[in-house]
Amino acid sequence: MKRLWTTLALFAAYQSWACCGVGSGQVKFLGQEDIVIWNSKTQTEHFIRSASFKAEGKDIGFIAPSPSIPNLALANQNAFYHLEALRPQPFRLEIGCASASAEAAPAADASVEIAQVVDLGQYEATTLRSTNSSDLTRYLREHGYKASTDIESWANYYLKRRWYLTAFKLKVEEKNSELSPIRMSFKTSTPFFPYFVPSSNRSEESSRLRVMVLADGIASASVLQKSLGSSDWNVPVSKESRFQLARDLQVSFDDLGEATELTVWDSLPFPSDAKGDAYLTFTPRLPLWADLLLYGCAGFFAVYVYRWLRLRRHYSALRPNSSTDAVDRE
Repeated sequence: MKRLWTTLALFAAYQSWACCGVGSGQVKFLGQEDIVIWNSKTQTEHFIRSASFKAEGKDIGFIAPSPSIPNLALANQNAFYHLEALRPQPFRLEIGCASASAEAAPAADASVEIAQVVDLGQYEATTLRSTNSSDLTRYLREHGYKASTDIESWANYYLKRRWYLTAFKLKVEEKNSELSPIRMSFKTSTPFFPYFVPSSNRSEESSRLRVMVLADGIASASVLQKSLGSSDWNVPVSKESRFQLARDLQVSFDDLGEATELTVWDSLPFPSDAKGDAYLTFTPRLPLWADLLLYGCAGFFAVYVYRWLRLRRHYSALRPNSSTDAVDRE
């Protein structure tokens, strides 16, 4: 039961993580990046997060939601550097795991289901869900941890959907540290990235949230069917780059599927006041011949309209003025 209380204590949120940042003192995240890889054939999402933090308390952690039990592993920071290196240069024309051992799940209250406990080196990760979010917050209060109403509301948003919450507790002692990226791979019918933040996580200080999406089409993102706006850039990803990513993320090349398009939002507003997460849809990139045909048709139409307007002005100038003709006849 002690491990359960330690896990539930992570719900005591203070400062912002794109899911829920937690600790026994103030936790300040200095910047964060997400990679989302979507395999449409297997309906599998690989979600990778990297962040740096500054903390005042001893206990530090964060919580990430997923619609199914995730496979957890550490990832290599090089994956983020590799994708950033694909950024198109100015004036360039673009057409178109470290071994994770799962421990036996500890006994828990009947209303709390512990799905797995995984040792990830820097982290201890516990995946759980409950039928009642108020039970979770009640447990927190009983054991001396802050559990505000908005945290209960945040948890309930996922628990009522029967989603899982994975709590990551840091085992390092440093107050300032660069976190090793974590990969969560899970089954889902709709790919997403966490964007819903408890209100108590929000502060006047804002940090940058960069999201890089790799899929078989150019990505668009929306929260509650409202678009997050156009991405900052997108570019095709070569087979060689996907092989490198597979090594850095400790997945097989087949796990990346036909993820041939990279779409990037460089600086999304964060912490956000969104009331839900960001869901993704994809549009295939047009082949070169289709782009050329489209541009050709647009050019032909523009020339046609231009010539039509010129001819109209020309004939209008030649047409006699009706009022002048009437005067001449008199």
